[in-house]
Amino acid sequence: MSERAAGRKQIFLATDLDGTLLRSVRCRRPQDIIVDMSAGRACAFLPAKLAAGLPALRAQVRIAAVTSRSVEQYLRITWPPGCEPEIAVTTNGANLLRGRSLDADWREASRAFTAPWLPLLEEVTAQLRRERGVHTCRVCDEAFAVAVCVNPQDAARVLHNTEAGPLTAFVSGRKVYFLPPELNKGTALRRLEALPEMQETDLTVAAGDAALDLPMLAGADAAVTVPALAADLAGGPRVFTAPSPADLPELVLEAVYRLSESGLPG
Repeated sequence: MSERAAGRKQIFLATDLDGTLLRSVRCRRPQDIIVDMSAGRACAFLPAKLAAGLPALRAQVRIAAVTSRSVEQYLRITWPPGCEPEIAVTTNGANLLRGRSLDADWREASRAFTAPWLPLLEEVTAQLRRERGVHTCRVCDEAFAVAVCVNPQDAARVLHNTEAGPLTAFVSGRKVYFLPPELNKGTALRRLEALPEMQETDLTVAAGDAALDLPMLAGADAAVTVPALAADLAGGPRVFTAPSPADLPELVLEAVYRLSESGLPG
């Protein structure tokens, strides 16, 4: 890795969105800015500190959003001026957006490891439709299956009852995800690091708050996360842990600036 003349490190930040860079309704604070509406309701909020700090951060750091949102759900976000990540990987790694335009090469490469699983994903979706407690279910962007359940208890039961074969399954709150084995945020991170524009970066920082983020967090030089995931990263990257999930967005900003100045030991 190259050293900058002034000792400042060039950072690549790969960050989850919901629950990480954006706060949910449950964690919302008074000054947070509404950035996403769904069915007429505000559902995602950008902290005021990030709205003020992201434009300057973007001038120093390569930023990629890495989210399980579909392309449509990502494009629903209304970013304040200067805050939108330059690159967004959606659908847990299946799609890449540069600004608001899809990268066709990335999508074709993704299809090589998602298309063979579509028949099983459709079977899983059919099973989910028969399960009590499932509010909605679908195959997202022809890449993975997701069920939104009435409550987290229903989600845990649905996961236990669904025969998904070798698909990777996760529960996140009321949602249950079933993904092709290679479709994960760790794979997405490696693909992002291989992009030409990322070759001059010195350190990779990943931020996330859920089990879906663990492959990405484990593959980075440093991870910014919540207490519930910190133990899973022991012995891996340097870990910055937020006091609570609601504090994670501000910690992402703080950790990146600290690492930009100091780098990693050794």
